[in-house]
Amino acid sequence: MLRIHIGENDDKRRIWRYLDFPRFLALLENKAIHFSHVSSFEDRYDGMFNCLNADDFYDITDEGKIIRIDSSSLDPRSSENSAKFKEFLGRNHQTWLNATGVSCWRIAEGESHAMWRAYLKSDEGVAIESTVDNLIRAVSPGDYKLAIGKVRYIDYSQEKIPIDNLLNAFFYKNIYFEHEKELRLICYILNERMPGPVPLENPQSIPKNGVDLPVDLSFLITAIYISPYAASWFGDIVAAVAKRFALQVPVNTSVIKLRKI
Repeated sequence: MLRIHIGENDDKRRIWRYLDFPRFLALLENKAIHFSHVSSFEDRYDGMFNCLNADDFYDITDEGKIIRIDSSSLDPRSSENSAKFKEFLGRNHQTWLNATGVSCWRIAEGESHAMWRAYLKSDEGVAIESTVDNLIRAVSPGDYKLAIGKVRYIDYSQEKIPIDNLLNAFFYKNIYFEHEKELRLICYILNERMPGPVPLENPQSIPKNGVDLPVDLSFLITAIYISPYAASWFGDIVAAVAKRFALQVPVNTSVIKLRKI
């Protein structure tokens, strides 16, 4: 599995997925996690490079390495070559945008009040706890290739996403979203390589509604947490459902204590 911005020392770190109760039931019933099409995300720049603008110039070495050109050293030929390269790369990356499924998690040691509010449409919801290693072990990719990594948050007005790897666009976001502390697992299927000035992979499009990949729930879920907004009876329902699906994991109340108003 390809790793981006993440090392083996991160394997035991805790990760979280915040789910409405129907989505939690679907996870248990289908024994699969959903990989969303990037176009379904709210951030319009998600999965997009911010380094293919008119003032960005590139060249390719004889070894196939992509290098940035300083605008002060441009001549007409290198400027034309750079424009053709960016056009070619942009077309190819559009193929990746249509071919990549994304499963989003939060990598952190504890719960997040902001995540409870952002990802639940009602008060009845749960957070499932896992680890990076357990997530990797749990998923059965079949024909899909997987890549996992922590999202890096940069100031798009000051920094550029590195262009040396087309998957980088899925592992960088604008600094506005850094509170998410996101870990991403992405999936894709590769066809034969595409012809062009550099050898580029040719991924296969996925449905707009995303794809589901099977998981072993006994690996995936290490604990379940009840929303701090849920009524007291809801925890009993979740515990009963976990028992019905033979999940031998603790069902915990949220550590976040809220004043009832």
